[in-house]
Amino acid sequence: MKPLSIALMALTSLPLIIYPFVLLANVMGLAAVSSPTTASFAVSVAAVGFMLGSTLYPLPYLTALILSILNLTKGKHRAALWCQLALVGYLCFVGVFFIAWLSLDGA
Repeated sequence: MKPLSIALMALTSLPLIIYPFVLLANVMGLAAVSSPTTASFAVSVAAVGFMLGSTLYPLPYLTALILSILNLTKGKHRAALWCQLALVGYLCFVGVFFIAWLSLDGA
């Protein structure tokens, strides 16, 4: 369990490499005013959900990282693994918003 938790910690830290570029693009996208006639409600929800989810990523990342490290130092390997799996679930949730945005915007 411990090697898997450490591997997931490394894997979930990879999105932070491109985070400055994502943050800049998301801030510009959230600041843009979209015309209600150009985008449907579902496209707007998917776009804002992805932008907010990816912008706020460092908060759940740091929470999961701190909880995982605390659990690993206490010997609670399963709890540390669940913290990291919750973070992977968060990334999947943000990915669902992204896929929905892409599929609905092209329709």
